[in-house]
Amino acid sequence: MSYANTMDALKSLVKRATHPSQEQTDWTTISFLCDTAKNDASSTKAKYITEFLRKRLRSKKPEVVRHCYTVLDTLMKNVRIVQALASNAEFEEIYLKHCEPKKKKLEWSKR
Repeated sequence: MSYANTMDALKSLVKRATHPSQEQTDWTTISFLCDTAKNDASSTKAKYITEFLRKRLRSKKPEVVRHCYTVLDTLMKNVRIVQALASNAEFEEIYLKHCEPKKKKLEWSKR
């Protein structure tokens, strides 16, 4: 598989795992992402996956961000290299910036 095909395939998997129309977590795709990151000796695929998740975390759709956190949490618990790649502070900052204002807005509108 070529470099471009690998990147496209990983990007597609991350999009599938974080798609906003999903009502339930896609554990099959997440498991495949974990296995892919674990079995890559050069850690290149883990870097791609982490970078694609960073981009998806900037989505304006809260469903995408929630799914991203599930994927990231699972990767960090199961793949050692992802723990090093994913700075918790950076991901937390993105979450607070993009999700918390929407959450507060939703809570306010329920009153």
